[in-house]
Parts: sequence; C-alpha cells; structure tokens
Amino acid sequence: MRRSRRGFLPLAVSVAAALATSAMALSGGPTSADTAAAGLATEAAGRARYAFNSRVEVEAAVGTVTERRRERGRVDFVEERAEGSVRVARDGDDQVERSEVRLVDGQRYERRLSPTGGAEGWVSDDQGPLDRPLEAAQRLWSWQYEVVELPELLQAVVGDLQRLESTVVRDGPVERYALTVDLRPLAEAGVDVAALGGRSSGTVWVWLDGGGRARRIGTEAPAVRIRAVGGQPVVDVLDKVQLELWDYGVGVDVDAPVASPGAPGERPLS
Repeated sequence: MRRSRRGFLPLAVSVAAALATSAMALSGGPTSADTAAAGLATEAAGRARYAFNSRVEVEAAVGTVTERRRERGRVDFVEERAEGSVRVARDGDDQVERSEVRLVDGQRYERRLSPTGGAEGWVSDDQGPLDRPLEAAQRLWSWQYEVVELPELLQAVVGDLQRLESTVVRDGPVERYALTVDLRPLAEAGVDVAALGGRSSGTVWVWLDGGGRARRIGTEAPAVRIRAVGGQPVVDVLDKVQLELWDYGVGVDVDAPVASPGAPGERPLS
C-alpha cells in the first residue's frame, strides 16, 4: 500500500501552477514543459472527473473479439480517493458487464452490478506492487498505476515534455506534449521484452491546459499494460488506451466500502 500524502501540499504547488500558466500563455506555446510542474499543477487542482478507456482483442468461444472497457468517475488527488463506474462490452455479446469501483488509501475496491439492478459484495482488487518496482516514466508508459497516482508519477518523472501541437480536448484549448521513455529497464524488472515488440523506447503523450494541468494521457498503439500477479509483471497488449481528466474542482466524497463476504476466488474486505 502506498503512503498517502494528503493534507500537506507544499508551497511549490501554487508556484509551479502559476509558472505553468505563464508558460502556456506564450505565443505558440513553449517548446517544452516541465513534467514535475505538470504533476504539481494537476495535484493543486484537487478534484476532477476522469475517464479511462481501453480496447483490446481477446479470445472467445466465437474467435477473436474486441473488448472495450470504459471507467468513468471522480478523483480527489489531494485525498488520493476516487470512485467510478466500469462498463465492459464485447463485440457480438449482448451482455454488458457493469461494476462500481472505489480507490481509498491505496486500495482498489470493486463490486459487480447485475443486469437487474442488484449488486454483489465489495471485494478488494489490489494487485499489489511488483517485486522489482518500475520507475515513474516506465509506469506511466505501461499504465501501471491508478488515476489517483497520476500527479505523483508526473512529479517523479525525470525529463521534460516536448511540445508537439496545439489542439482541443472537450472544447478546451490544450497543448500536446511527448515524453520519450526508455524501455530497457523493463527487462531488469522481469518484464518479457518480447511482448514489447522489440521496442527499446516508447512515447507517452500528455495534453496540458492553460493552467498546466493534465487533461489527457495516451500512448502509441499497440499500447502495453503491465499488471502485478504474485509480484511478477504480466503484460497485456492493448489496441488503444487513454486517460482523460476534466471538470476540475468537481465535488468528490468517497469512503471505504463496507465489508462483505465477496465471491468465490476473490479476496473480501477485512
């Protein structure tokens, strides 16, 4: 479990946010942006709505089908808490899997919702850390984090964001930046590098608004997600994955769920 930093943001947060705002106001935008400043500005904003979308080809009884996962909710970066709803749909399948999630004090909780409106008990879905943790940049590229951890990861990244273009996200002007990530350390962490398709470097795209806050995170296709299973890395190859943030300042009130027996094979809350 990660140590929560809620309740004491450094003075540098507001200073970095102001500097980021000034930089973005320059004609044509800066050629680069400080990654840590983007993390500080995002954290200083406090709360936001988020959407995490992914698409992957999976094997099913009818052959290979496309699975689309969409998670939408609200996140409090200062308290490091979030709540959302998950929708998983597969081509050719009329049944849509739905669930609710909560992130509280470094733990992820989830409960499935039935088509009739009922709900199963809450279970802990914490995968735990890797035995040999990845560095911040590699975690960003491989989506090995929860939404509440984004500002902290950006602050820990070594290297600047290189400006690519001015564009629009949800009707708001943003600047798109690129962060080049060295993938060679992944092999040292036990990742099967063959699953990376021979790549020695990858790119994380970061969209920043006029306040220097993160509005969207993306990676090149095919994307890679690394999960911890028994402390060891497992690689999922995705067709597409993207995290989006908007409506900064929205209210968020999340509590840890009440304990329940859970389902067979799952770890119930204790």
